[in-house]
Amino acid sequence: MAKRIALFSIASSAGKYKKTIKPLFSFNADFYIRLFLIVKDSPEDCKSNCCKFGYVYHCRNCQNRIISPLAEKEEKKIKFRNNTGEKNCSVCDSAMVLSGPFWIDDIHDYDFIENLRSSLQKDEYKYLKYNERILNFLNLIKEESVLKDNVFSFDYPRFGTDLNLSVPKINLIR
Repeated sequence: MAKRIALFSIASSAGKYKKTIKPLFSFNADFYIRLFLIVKDSPEDCKSNCCKFGYVYHCRNCQNRIISPLAEKEEKKIKFRNNTGEKNCSVCDSAMVLSGPFWIDDIHDYDFIENLRSSLQKDEYKYLKYNERILNFLNLIKEESVLKDNVFSFDYPRFGTDLNLSVPKINLIR
């Protein structure tokens, strides 16, 4: 969530100067996040920046989430949405909490990550101290790419509590 808040903040600040951003990849480790991105001069693309921003309705009871984009592009027009109303969860009928705004577009450029992985697997980069650790991290991003439409992660221990079961280790879930 911190990466998406930071990307929203960077993109909205860049938009003030008629620039757009393109995230290449990002990660969090310990208590910090790191974002790698490209900033481009593009006054025309700034107009559609708002389509990459959105809000999240979150049910605190069952963890159901609904992503609500700030705006949608219809043909050549941008139509803003009303995200102010209260919603009830479609799963458990509890009241949902609105949070955001967030960056709801991709946070990784999967072509860039694949090129980086293939470069690091060459013999000329095997000497790097953290080569294996970086490769493992990039492999994890590639594995998670099938879930890119799931903007936010879930609290796995909470599932165990809700179902009254012990939760398997994260490696089994992955």
